[in-house]
Amino acid sequence: MKPQAQEIFDRFYAVLFDSDSDKGEEVLVTSLAKRCALLHAEMLLENANYSRSGELIDWWIMDLKEEIENL
Repeated sequence: MKPQAQEIFDRFYAVLFDSDSDKGEEVLVTSLAKRCALLHAEMLLENANYSRSGELIDWWIMDLKEEIENL
């Protein structure tokens, strides 16, 4: 699960962090990227198709959120 969490975080981080930015902004960008990745996971949970394996989807998304929080 950690690779998926890292991939989602990295995508948001890349969008938020411009290579010309001050390194002092890196902490802010990291925090924002994590919040965006968690929001993405929440949206996945809200829009999950529960007609198949609803509990499995819940577990996967909750595990994803935990890994994002640990980044």
